Amino acid sequence: MRLIKLSKKEFPSLGEVNRFFEDPESALRKRGFLIPKGWISENGIEPGELLLFSYGAVVRYVARAASSRQDYEGPERTPEGKEYPHRFILKLDSLKAAALDVKKLERKLQENAGLHKRIAKGQGWPILPGDDAAVAMVEQLARESLPLVDDEGVEEGLKEDRTVAFRRRNETVIKQRRDKDGNACQVCGFCLAVEGRYIIDCHHLFSLKGGVRVTHVADLACLCPTCHRIAHARRQPFTLSEIRTLRATVAAAKPAAASAGLHRPIGVEQ
Repeated sequence: MRLIKLSKKEFPSLGEVNRFFEDPESALRKRGFLIPKGWISENGIEPGELLLFSYGAVVRYVARAASSRQDYEGPERTPEGKEYPHRFILKLDSLKAAALDVKKLERKLQENAGLHKRIAKGQGWPILPGDDAAVAMVEQLARESLPLVDDEGVEEGLKEDRTVAFRRRNETVIKQRRDKDGNACQVCGFCLAVEGRYIIDCHHLFSLKGGVRVTHVADLACLCPTCHRIAHARRQPFTLSEIRTLRATVAAAKPAAASAGLHRPIGVEQ
């Protein structure tokens, strides 16, 4: 069992982390999880091993390894010269979200599994006690770190109870989605709090027009007001990938439009 700490240099926001693990078109699904040079030995990861991925001192995802360390063709190199010559593959059907505080994980492993080092601070990918009892305890801690509503879902879509349904049935699942996304837009990364309140919408990936349905946390996504308006700009809502494509197209066209006098950036006097 191993704790893998995700760097804020590679993942500037929690929204980026969530997209990496959950987006069907993410690099994780196309190439696997890349390993920096010198970080993991050849036998450092075993197939079936439980891996914990933390970000900001919180375990955000847990999954089983589907492979050991593999050589990665390339290898990739960052502009700063950091090299990624290896990778491992995850069992995607084992990937689960979590919200487990790393300090709590450290304390539980010290009390119950004989952990003799500190894992909450510092960098690296520390090895954790991997006996069956320790693994089972960590998996239970990860499951319990999220409300059960993620498994049970909530009922929505009753027109006659629309206000009641939103406030009594929907509030918990929306809060969990916002916590999971870090109140960040899952398309553009926008994240802003004004007077202690985040400017963010919770978008249903599947329309409620069909009537009563059970909504799970995975059926929602946080979007900024702009991306949310784009999503509903047509009868069949745009997918998150389609919105990203639209925004990228607009961003690429802005320099040419500005030079032709067709676009004036906000705050620029003419």
